[in-house]
Amino acid sequence: MVTIESISIHGFKAHSETEIPANNINIITGKNNVGKTSVLEAIDLAFQPTNIRRHGANADTLINFNSKMANISCQVNGSAGQPDLFDYTNTSKEYGTTVKRASDREKLDIFRELITRATNNISLNYLNETGQRESINTYKKVLSNVTREIITEKNAENKLNRYFESIVVLEQEGLTTPFIYLSEEYTELVDEISATTVSQLESRHNVDQEALDELSWTINREMGGLVIGRYGKSNFIGQLHDHEGVKLVSSLDITDKNIGSVDNHSVILSKIEDDLRKYNIIEDLYDFSLDNLVFEDGSDRYQLPYDSMGDGFKSITGLLWELKTADRDNQIILLEEPENHMHPGYIQKLVEFIIEVAREEEIQFFITTHNVDLIDEFLGITRTKTENYLIDNFQIVQMRKHASQIMDLEEARTQFEDLHLDLRGE
Repeated sequence: MVTIESISIHGFKAHSETEIPANNINIITGKNNVGKTSVLEAIDLAFQPTNIRRHGANADTLINFNSKMANISCQVNGSAGQPDLFDYTNTSKEYGTTVKRASDREKLDIFRELITRATNNISLNYLNETGQRESINTYKKVLSNVTREIITEKNAENKLNRYFESIVVLEQEGLTTPFIYLSEEYTELVDEISATTVSQLESRHNVDQEALDELSWTINREMGGLVIGRYGKSNFIGQLHDHEGVKLVSSLDITDKNIGSVDNHSVILSKIEDDLRKYNIIEDLYDFSLDNLVFEDGSDRYQLPYDSMGDGFKSITGLLWELKTADRDNQIILLEEPENHMHPGYIQKLVEFIIEVAREEEIQFFITTHNVDLIDEFLGITRTKTENYLIDNFQIVQMRKHASQIMDLEEARTQFEDLHLDLRGE
């Protein structure tokens, strides 16, 4: 299990320089546009730099406009995934990612390298199958020359930047990996490379039409895969190492999630049903599904459609789904405003649930909110067992434009009026 001890954010979005110590339950609050959500995004990138894909065309805007780079690091205790030698010889270590601006020259070099790799990696195995093995070198040579000529021409005309929307360079553990997000116009470049290659082969090498059609299809499929593949227009030139341990949850709406694609989803839903009873989220529950809930009242049973249930119940169900589908080593949950559209009665249940899960399952929470009801529920806990846990394991991080204030449970209770005024913008 891995636990964050502290977070350091420099030059990332609104954060020029932010240092935050961490506890088990961390409520990140403050007015709008002070950097609450970006704390969660920063933690996510420190552990899993490939998640820069989430930002796509806006990847370069992650860097504060006054900075040349964004540096994020999390001091952690424990290990995520399989332990290595470092884990046996150290009690804490650092996970971090740096995102650097690329100069105009670097951007062009990175784009050129991406296209060169794409053309070099195009598979022409079908030529073996059709008895044209000797043609492979000819096809590849023409394709390579055409690509180089077109890229050189576009560069001379200052048109290469049409084909990408964002390029940054990520640095992790001393290794650099460029990230590039291609534009819609990129497909026009692929079409031009394909058409020119086919034309030269037809005129200079007397290649038959069927072979030319096959080659055109192959170029468009494999080079086009850079914008229509699994990750869309997001591409890395190199490899990054993601650490397990963190899961960013921006929406608790379970209907937004492709449940059917998850292995053993029926088993997971049955575990959610067990937890709905265990944590007393809803009374008299007999059977649970995302179609209907069956309730038992004495000897009578009745059902209600899942869609008819309140947003609060649905949010808790969504959180249970996220917890149950997290990898075994995902013990840090980043929640963005989980109380949205939630009735105050369910906010109480949500808070109680989060505390119980944090305590019983040793899950660390970072939660953004500007909802005074949610904060008040944490501050108003008076049951001895739960309150004692919060005294040692709870903090509020009140974000401000130029500084952040860290408050434990007692400090937050004494300053709750100021917290309310700040969140209301007064």
